Amino acid sequence: SVTGISDISKEYDGTGVNAPTFTTTNDRGTNGSNVTIEYRKADEDTYTTEKPKDAGSYVVRITVEADSNYKKVSAEKEFTISPKKVNATVSVADRAYNGTKTAEVTATVDTGIAGQTLTITGLTGTFADKNAGTGKIVAINSTSAVVTGGTGTNAGNYKVTYPATTTANIRSVALTVKVKDVEKHIGYEDPAFTY
Repeated sequence: SVTGISDISKEYDGTGVNAPTFTTTNDRGTNGSNVTIEYRKADEDTYTTEKPKDAGSYVVRITVEADSNYKKVSAEKEFTISPKKVNATVSVADRAYNGTKTAEVTATVDTGIAGQTLTITGLTGTFADKNAGTGKIVAINSTSAVVTGGTGTNAGNYKVTYPATTTANIRSVALTVKVKDVEKHIGYEDPAFTY
């Protein structure tokens, strides 16, 4: 029999899983040439000897060939490669007062894995109020965020976390007051000005 298959679950790191350890009563199981280790996705039926590396649910199967005392045996164990957790760095552009609370939000993220990049779009932000000021709180809404992987990067291998808030400035705007021209006739009171 094949028992005691180790759990090879891990967080995505861009590399394949480690081969599991196991116990077998078949003496041939101590010789790697008599052991076959195969993998498949949990929702598929086809096995391969290639070690999976992308995030997902999988099954590993270990098969030990028959010898003079034991029949060929195999056993399976489920395992998971979980998406790598990464934190987005969010920025909100300072802007001039425009009478709204709308904020322009951009975000970047470091995957921590060489050659792998992510692009984030769809974030929105709302200032706490529409008035001018510095260090104003901006609430970040990531409901419509879209994460896209760069060349050779599968966005599904990452779980991006966004900050709930950040800060930015709303600058005051200068006002120009224009007085409408009026006429005054000699001997009459000064006319009222309108703007």
